Amino acid sequence: MKTLGNKLVKVLKSVLIAICAIIVLAELIFFIMRAIKSQQAKITTENGIEKIEYLELGGIKQRIMIRGEDQKNPVILFLHGGPGNPILSYASYMQKGLEDDYTFVHWEQRGCGDTYYKNIYADVTEELLMTDLDELVDILRERFQKNKIIIMGHSWGTVLGTQYCKEHPEKVLAYIGTGQVIDFTKGTILASNQAIDQALQAGNDEDVNKLKQYLEEYQNHSDYENIDWNNFDHLKELQSKYLSSQNRMSFTEQMYLFLMDKATNFNEARWAIMKRDKFAKIEKNLEKYLFNIFHVDELGYEYTVPFYLIEGDTDWVSPYPLVQEFYKKVQAPEKQLYMVKDSGHSLFMEQQEQFQTVMEEIKDKLSVIE
Repeated sequence: MKTLGNKLVKVLKSVLIAICAIIVLAELIFFIMRAIKSQQAKITTENGIEKIEYLELGGIKQRIMIRGEDQKNPVILFLHGGPGNPILSYASYMQKGLEDDYTFVHWEQRGCGDTYYKNIYADVTEELLMTDLDELVDILRERFQKNKIIIMGHSWGTVLGTQYCKEHPEKVLAYIGTGQVIDFTKGTILASNQAIDQALQAGNDEDVNKLKQYLEEYQNHSDYENIDWNNFDHLKELQSKYLSSQNRMSFTEQMYLFLMDKATNFNEARWAIMKRDKFAKIEKNLEKYLFNIFHVDELGYEYTVPFYLIEGDTDWVSPYPLVQEFYKKVQAPEKQLYMVKDSGHSLFMEQQEQFQTVMEEIKDKLSVIE
């Protein structure tokens, strides 16, 4: 028995050593691949810039990333979606091929990502973000010696971006919106009805009934404080089942980009994992503002800056029919709506070539205006 026990201990030790070796090897491969990716994405031009830093905005440290091959180029301040979904880890992929045309600045907004962990606090409001945004714009204008910069918003970022263009047009070279938010409630109802039509065409009566049930519940209780979040999540899941873009990036692809990018640190990773359950209350004021208060039409249709919208023709998160209706009413010194074929809500990830072509065209337009 003792001999058998000794053999078992040896076997277990061997297995444990093998497991540890595999873990070490996997970590080594991971760090090597990450280093290679970092080198491939490195900005090497003489007047280029590649920097991650913390700026004091609104009295707290907030994380930004700057990338571009020539600091003389137009500066784009990209306002991420969510609320609370920073995309620093996807930026070098998203703007690949455009960094010789623009200097991109990505800002991790108050209350999310690494910015959150640098300054743990309870409440974030739209007013605070707008103040932070204005401070950041002034810093960038001074740093890059620009009278004006481009404001680009995605999804939630378009809420901040359109308001900023109204409040501070003297600092804005142009506005670019993608996944433009128009009216959250109207958008949710429109997308739900579209999903019902698709489910009917597919002959899925069970999904049709569920969608109708969840939609009715939402319409009866669309006020943020009274939403049945369980039913609302089911509604969004069923919408996604029928309305998602065929070119939507898979979870595996997203995770690969996220893990391989040097902008992903420990805080960024734990925010991505824990945000929904642990930190949802931080974003409550912002979500309430998005769900029930913000209506882009109430800002008025006159913009004194060039106004560009880039929309996916299968985007039902911020439904493209509402964006098209809004665009027709916009009055601006220069405006253009670009519809990107076979793309959904995050077209800059789904259709890179089309996105790049549009952004190059916008630069040409701005060079004429300037």
